[in-house]
Amino acid sequence: FKKAYEYAFINQAFITSMGVLMLSTGEGMSEKENSIQEARNEKYFLRVKFALEDAVKMLEKNQPDWLVEGA
Repeated sequence: FKKAYEYAFINQAFITSMGVLMLSTGEGMSEKENSIQEARNEKYFLRVKFALEDAVKMLEKNQPDWLVEGA
């Protein structure tokens, strides 16, 4: 079960990274709303960053041949 969880986590981490494309840009928002949206975006970026870092660690352990050296 642990290996299946790790593969599902890797898949979800990459799908989550694509969500960055759907973040709001702040057009048509007040300055206050825009700053709130920017904070939400930064929070999401951190979640994506940590998820991808964990996914790479799992790949190094389970499928090192999937990784490209120096990328």
